[in-house]
Amino acid sequence: MGELRDVLSKQDTLRDANAFNWASLYRRPEPREGGFLLADAPRRGLLVESDGTVTGAASATAEMLGWAMERYYDGGARRISVFVLTEITLEYFRLVDRHVLPLVDGSWTHRIVASDFTQSPGRVLAAGDDPAFPFQGVPQRATSDDWNHSWQALGDPERDAYEALRHIYALFGLDVTVNPFVDTDRVSTAKLLAKR
Repeated sequence: MGELRDVLSKQDTLRDANAFNWASLYRRPEPREGGFLLADAPRRGLLVESDGTVTGAASATAEMLGWAMERYYDGGARRISVFVLTEITLEYFRLVDRHVLPLVDGSWTHRIVASDFTQSPGRVLAAGDDPAFPFQGVPQRATSDDWNHSWQALGDPERDAYEALRHIYALFGLDVTVNPFVDTDRVSTAKLLAKR
């Protein structure tokens, strides 16, 4: 587990630690019941348990998934940033698939959970990239407060990120192919990096 602490402390991210990933310049992984907790409230948190179970949580607020979307808030549902959602999802699987899965024997199941996305003020996601003029895609409201879907881990960060996004986009009644950072059956690291 010492090696994992080092990986969590010095993550190999697509962009710097201030971007949308699980790294922190200010926090170090804290030991927790044989595992590690890397918390950055109220934005995100990552828990790696001693048995290899990993839980990543990202808030659907202006501090994280809704970053830079406040200007589109009209008092109704809050918009989720396509870029932020895609980047943090890919970064999660880059970390887990590359550094945690190899430490644990057996097969893995990944799960995506979204809670309270229809509770006031609700959350919306739109087709295409984040809003720019001209606006593209009508924001779609989340359809469930208790979204929970799983799949057999593929072990490829870009493929597992695609599967996670496929389930999240379905929560909003959208097909993941409307995400501009998706290429066939994977999230494209190159497309994300080109957006910088």
